[in-house]
Amino acid sequence: MPCLPPVPLSRDVLATDQNFVNWKEQTKQSGMSYQGNIRFSLLLGWCSLLTFAMVIIAVVLATGTTFRGQQRSMGEDNLTENILPSTASFRGSPTGQPLTDHIHLIYDVKNTWKPSSFLSDKNSFITFQNNLVKVKAAGIYYAYVQVTFLHRKADGEETVALVMNENIPDVKPRKLMEAQKHGIGTVSMSKVMKLMENDCVNLIVSNTSMIFSHEISNTYWGLFMLAKMEDK
Repeated sequence: MPCLPPVPLSRDVLATDQNFVNWKEQTKQSGMSYQGNIRFSLLLGWCSLLTFAMVIIAVVLATGTTFRGQQRSMGEDNLTENILPSTASFRGSPTGQPLTDHIHLIYDVKNTWKPSSFLSDKNSFITFQNNLVKVKAAGIYYAYVQVTFLHRKADGEETVALVMNENIPDVKPRKLMEAQKHGIGTVSMSKVMKLMENDCVNLIVSNTSMIFSHEISNTYWGLFMLAKMEDK
């Protein structure tokens, strides 16, 4: 059977094919553009959610900090009311926070206590005179002590005591706190106490059969004013 020659396509048919190709290309580009718009919208939504979450976290943290501050303030007020007699009233700083008057003492090479210039408040109700810490105002104070013993010179027992009004004329001395040490190591103690105006406090290490460290991080003591008291 003889082969028939190919039938030439008319211009209309060729134009139709070209239009179909153009339509497919436009559809493909439109689909890609649509997918890009969806991804961009999702990205914007995700960023919005993250921003909203950060705002919520910031609000929660701020609220929690304020609540803890109120609880801490209430706890200090309750502690103050329980320690002091009902005939006393307190006056703190203008902001209502506890006073921060303090002194921190270290043991120098001359075997005497001296205030640390870095950790002591110069404008304070607490002063250092004649190797004694003297308070200028009645109030509630917090005392802390640490003494580190290095080695023994002789047999004996070390006593570390915080004493009030020792060697003060016409005033009976009183031990505020005391600890004993039988060997090498560290003695640490602390106490909240009420002191009256012009009371003097001193740290005494008796029966020094051991040598203790002069390092400022090993041997020290100090006094904080927690609240000032005024008699009615």
